[in-house]
Amino acid sequence: MSKYLIFIAALLLISGCSKHHQVKSDLQALSDRLESFTQLPVQRNEVSVVLNPPEKTTLAFDVQGVQIKLRDFYAIDDCPLSQFIAERNTALGKTQLPSTRFIYEHRLLSVLEDCMMQLQNEHPMYAQMQQWLTQKRTNLPLVWANMITQSQETYLALSTASDYISGESSDSLQSTKFALMYLIDVLQIETIDPATLELHLKALLDSRLPARMWRTQQLIHYELIPMSALLRTYIEQADCSSRQQKDDIKIMRNIFTLMFADKLQPLASQLNHYQYQLNPSFEQLANHPELPDTLKAYISSQYLDSAARYKATMQEHIQLWQQVFKLCE
Repeated sequence: MSKYLIFIAALLLISGCSKHHQVKSDLQALSDRLESFTQLPVQRNEVSVVLNPPEKTTLAFDVQGVQIKLRDFYAIDDCPLSQFIAERNTALGKTQLPSTRFIYEHRLLSVLEDCMMQLQNEHPMYAQMQQWLTQKRTNLPLVWANMITQSQETYLALSTASDYISGESSDSLQSTKFALMYLIDVLQIETIDPATLELHLKALLDSRLPARMWRTQQLIHYELIPMSALLRTYIEQADCSSRQQKDDIKIMRNIFTLMFADKLQPLASQLNHYQYQLNPSFEQLANHPELPDTLKAYISSQYLDSAARYKATMQEHIQLWQQVFKLCE
């Protein structure tokens, strides 16, 4: 690669990173401008934006395997089931990724059903295979739950990000939406394409949009609280006894327009749009009977509780600006 191409690639990387930190810069710029113009302090709280997800290892279900005696294994060598089971017992089969394990267990049900149909109920292993089928059907939702909680792609998408949303296509809203919908409904799919499953998992890992959304709403909530306090103090101290005070209100309106309405409100509008699009999937996950309670509580705390705090803080902040504009009328 030429030095020129490397330089362009570096610029694109820096640009992409900066877009996803822009909201933090815009909030800081607004805070600094308000503080410098009003000469009132912004009492910033030393609060870190942390999502606090449950530990990944605590979310795994212990799925009991089916124990097959060697003589039973050889008794079913006249159908594909024996070969399928043998694949699972290889060194590679024993170290499957959660998604690969789910695909295997999902396919195993079909292979088991086909073998039972092929052998018919007079076969000496038919009753035993019926027991295996019942246990595997019971296990599959737990294997699915482990895929959701133990796959690096899904866990990181829901829990870990270093940046925020940009409000642009790089946030990957649509791919995230389709990936979540697919993973929630995959238990109902008769024939699962492994490549499609992995593609949706990769989309979640690449965007990590849920985590970045939830970090963004936390950031806005924390940063607006001290700025709202400043505005309340400004309103209380305004006496409109001079021409200068009235001119100051005009400048405050310009600050609002240039630094809040033109920059932060469009991003907040996009955040609200993302919530509208993705919250149905978050609700399904938060109420899914197969997922661990701690994960469901965590998702609820983000898409319901944290989002509600953000929206209340945003609404209060806008109302305070409206009160500022009515001063000295």
